[in-house]
Amino acid sequence: ARTAYLCLIPSIIGLVVLTYIPLAAVFGLSLFRWEGVGVPQWAGLKNYVRLFSRDPYFKDAICATVYFAFLSVVGSMVYSLFVALLLNRKIPARGFFRALFYLPYVLPAMAVYIGWSWLYETNFGLFNYLLSLVGIKKVMFIGSSKMVIPSLALITVWLSGNLIVIFLAGFQNVPRIYMEAAETDGANAWQTTMKVTIPLMRPILIYVMVTSIIGGLQMFDESKLVFTS
Repeated sequence: ARTAYLCLIPSIIGLVVLTYIPLAAVFGLSLFRWEGVGVPQWAGLKNYVRLFSRDPYFKDAICATVYFAFLSVVGSMVYSLFVALLLNRKIPARGFFRALFYLPYVLPAMAVYIGWSWLYETNFGLFNYLLSLVGIKKVMFIGSSKMVIPSLALITVWLSGNLIVIFLAGFQNVPRIYMEAAETDGANAWQTTMKVTIPLMRPILIYVMVTSIIGGLQMFDESKLVFTS
């Protein structure tokens, strides 16, 4: 036990210095009125009272964040699970496709969001060009209040290569004996997946869902980088 605590000391120090101390500092700063320059003035809980009672954007911001989290979590899990199922099968160049689907996750964030902002561009973007070929009018993907959240959620879904890796690891840890028993009983691929594989993947599914919800509710980079690109 002593050795375990000694080995945990670096992680504990990093957690305290990089997470807990900044969190406490931000909370302390929220109790002051400060515009970035000058001397902070004590405000107590007035900032929170104004936020919850008089801020005209607070409710809309909460609704938009929850909407984005719902779309991104559901889309990422469905997409990642489907791709992982395909990549878990014996297909030609399986290693290449695994690397291909994981690649977006490790690309630099600035390059990713600049690229997507070009794709979403109203006048010269690729998506609107493809829509014009089939006779559909131009869509303001990031300039319309109805389209901006689904458009940002699509970027998150495309970047979910890490979830694909997690699901792949889960599929490969499913005991083969259960799969063989289902095949012996005459179950097809769909029945085997839904009745055997998915139930055994429940702990991983719950973990991915919880971490995805946390990430979705903390969304900032997508909107900031896309709109400033």
